[in-house]
Amino acid sequence: MLGETDMPFPPLTLPYDITKTFEASELQEISSVWQELSLHEWTAFIVKKPDFETSPEFAEKVLHVLSGGWNEVSENSQEIVAHLANKKCIPTKYGMKIPNESYFDTVDLFPDLPFMVFTKQPLEKLLLDIGARQSVEIQLMFDRLVDTGSWDHIRLVKYLVSVRDKLSPNDIKDLQSRSIFPRADQPTVPSTQPVNRHLASTLYAPTETHINLELPVIEWESDWNERSDEAGILFDLGLGKEPRMMDLLERTAPSYKQATRDEARQFFVSNFERLYRDQYNASSDMAFLPTTCGSVQTRLGCFWNEACGVMGFPILEEDWRNYATLLGIQENPSPEILLDTLSKSPPTSRDKARQVFEYLFSVQAKFQDEHWTKLKTEKFIPLDDTGESLADPQSCYFYREDLPYRDLLATVNFGSSANRFLKACGVKEEPKPIDLAQLVARSPEKFLRHEGVNGYMSILRQIATHLDVIKVNESLLDEMKKSPFLLGEQRVSQDDDAATFPKKTMADGGKSADFIHSEQDENTGQIVHYKLDHAVKIYLVDDTLLQQIFTPFCAPMEDLLETLYESLGSTPISKQEKYLKFNQSWMETELKVRQLPELRVHRKFLPTGVTKSQGTTACIVQDRIKVHYLLISAQEEMDYFDIADALAKLLLKKNKKKKLNDTFMWSNLLSSSLESQA
Repeated sequence: MLGETDMPFPPLTLPYDITKTFEASELQEISSVWQELSLHEWTAFIVKKPDFETSPEFAEKVLHVLSGGWNEVSENSQEIVAHLANKKCIPTKYGMKIPNESYFDTVDLFPDLPFMVFTKQPLEKLLLDIGARQSVEIQLMFDRLVDTGSWDHIRLVKYLVSVRDKLSPNDIKDLQSRSIFPRADQPTVPSTQPVNRHLASTLYAPTETHINLELPVIEWESDWNERSDEAGILFDLGLGKEPRMMDLLERTAPSYKQATRDEARQFFVSNFERLYRDQYNASSDMAFLPTTCGSVQTRLGCFWNEACGVMGFPILEEDWRNYATLLGIQENPSPEILLDTLSKSPPTSRDKARQVFEYLFSVQAKFQDEHWTKLKTEKFIPLDDTGESLADPQSCYFYREDLPYRDLLATVNFGSSANRFLKACGVKEEPKPIDLAQLVARSPEKFLRHEGVNGYMSILRQIATHLDVIKVNESLLDEMKKSPFLLGEQRVSQDDDAATFPKKTMADGGKSADFIHSEQDENTGQIVHYKLDHAVKIYLVDDTLLQQIFTPFCAPMEDLLETLYESLGSTPISKQEKYLKFNQSWMETELKVRQLPELRVHRKFLPTGVTKSQGTTACIVQDRIKVHYLLISAQEEMDYFDIADALAKLLLKKNKKKKLNDTFMWSNLLSSSLESQA
């Protein structure tokens, strides 16, 4: 092919007129160094000729030579392209241009482009391979369009359709990022001002549906055909073919007119499965659902059951409720949300509480054991309308006229349905013994003031009767031990009372350490003081003499109550004085008896340190070598009661309490003749 041209050749190249008469093998025999001149070698030579960039005729001849062998070139084609790409070797209407600045005459977007001008066009493939353009470069296109100000976007679209198969992915991406297209409904601007243009992805096809939805549609003068090539290229650039979910849901908001809102809602639910389900399921934080209170909520932030509104939850507008299941909107909040709301915002009035509890009763079937457990100790029940007095279910009882201790208990009555919910939470019909024990231990003064001494003693007897059940609850037993709820009584003579003890009662402002109540025993004439105190500060009467001497606060002398007091920490009064116990065998063989002119016993009450001195007719003493003596006074007539009382301290076993009855029995035995005992 090169040999048939009159074009220049590199030095040391045999002319074609000479070589055409020889076969290649014959030339190899003449000289083994001769080789065929390749198109690549010739191109490297010819592009250095000045005429190649100045003479259109010369450049066209070169391109025709290359065209003749271009389809057979493969190995060195890129090297040839590299030689030509930056050479002004393309004749155009504006002179010689490099290939990348030259356009085929089919590009009709701008009439003043440097179109290629050939006497006979070289091979199109060659021209395209070296960089000649069949379409306008995107950047150039926009630079030119911006310079002209207002321009026809529809003409641009038609041009893009004509070169669609020549647009690269990068060209499409570039076009997608350009604000090219005007909106159909934007205000008219003066011709001197540029038209406000938008990305294709922010606009929609000008369909009736999009217009009715008040979506921004592209300005389009002719009838819109979504199957046309123009529509196709616009969709490729991002023009909306279907309403995007966020744009559609935005139009359901109250800021849009009702017709638009209805249209948007209907389109959304009608096309939900086809267009929106996947995106919707992945966007739980999207707030678009209108509620009856005027707010806009996510699908997790509102509910369609109107009844839960009593607790302040947003309720879905009625127009949307038919689609609640489709959109994944729950009928009611979960038990966890309900309990959290009840805890943080409990009802502040009894009427509001009734409504809340009636609603919770309607959904309580969803509650599990852990929810009921939490409700039992949560303070959410208003006892009045101030909002400041809240109680937990376990502290409350249902009101009725014959309820024991009604005035001392937190009683409630919110109606049948509400009460059934509260019963499940732990509100009780009446206090059980274990409840009564806890109530009294926590508010002993209130119970004593209301019930009086006799009534309070009755309560203590009820508690004592069920002591075995109470003992199982170690925390309650510990609370009772730490509470000053036991009633102690102190018996003194009228003279001692007047001289020693102040008259102070609860009515006078006395505290638990003061006397709660005082009265006179009609049988003995003694003054009996009562006060509330801890068990450890109240003593069990196992020695009436010590009781008379030291007059401490003691437990009532009833076996049932003494058992209760002792289980909570009360100790016998005798343990507060130092005495030794001995068995009967030792008494019969080792005890010495002596008579003295006069006897006085000095006693010290350990808890208070008080010492008392008292005359007696008999007592037990121990000498330095630990010999025990029963001392009898010669000054007065022998008192068998004193002797019996002294001996009882030695003869009774350690695990048996000395009772007043024991002393009387022994006294009778000592004073009776042997004949009467026989």
